[in-house]
Amino acid sequence: MATYSGNAGPGGSPPLYPAGTADRVLEQYPLTDYPTPQLQWRTLSSDRFACNMYHAVQLLYDKVPMYVYEFRDGTAPFYFPEMPGFVAGAYHTGDSQYIFPLYHGGPMGITHPLNAAQEELSDHVVAIWTNFAKTGNPNGLGNSPWPRYTGPNGGLWFIQDIRPAGLSTVTDAQFVAEHQCEFWETVFIFP
Repeated sequence: MATYSGNAGPGGSPPLYPAGTADRVLEQYPLTDYPTPQLQWRTLSSDRFACNMYHAVQLLYDKVPMYVYEFRDGTAPFYFPEMPGFVAGAYHTGDSQYIFPLYHGGPMGITHPLNAAQEELSDHVVAIWTNFAKTGNPNGLGNSPWPRYTGPNGGLWFIQDIRPAGLSTVTDAQFVAEHQCEFWETVFIFP
């Protein structure tokens, strides 16, 4: 697993990951826990991304008002052609097509219309981002349904999903546990 065996800095720059980091990651995410290597990689990559974001939120939440969210629509249309056995899940930028109809990830992407449940989520997402642009608060007024993040002891993460009750929150502790952030904090190398 070369990803955790070389340089750990931004853009692949130094410093190096400590020796054994790749083995620790594989121990935390054993292939036997996943139906395919792709799902193993997707899970550990998603957790790493979420925990990196969590770290940034912890650096900033007491300096500026923050509203944090995680997009979890695992059925979001995928920009690229179908690949046998590949499961995209809820992926980075997957929410863009909920804000910009028929967004397709660039000139090589493929447009896919949203289904009825996704259209409903899109309406919520557009309203939230419009409120945020207009007022600096995604709710327009108040602290619901998207609460302002107040820190690790009381913070809530807003969840956007097409599952029943698609707009919800999870506590800071739930987010950290779900994405194994305590483990990732031991892997990350921050300046």
